[in-house]
Amino acid sequence: YLNKAVGYSLESYLSDMKKKSKRKTRSAIRRAKEKGEEYFTPHRLQKMQNAWNAST
Repeated sequence: YLNKAVGYSLESYLSDMKKKSKRKTRSAIRRAKEKGEEYFTPHRLQKMQNAWNAST
């Protein structure tokens, strides 16, 4: 659908989304450090582990 309308190939679209996600995560970690907060809290780590288990 997207490659017909916009000209994206599936591989380039997925790589762009991965880059965007990594950039957003890096900036969220940086903002948390600036505020003096911890980014990887126990609750966040638990949510990440649950998402990983649900996907496999």
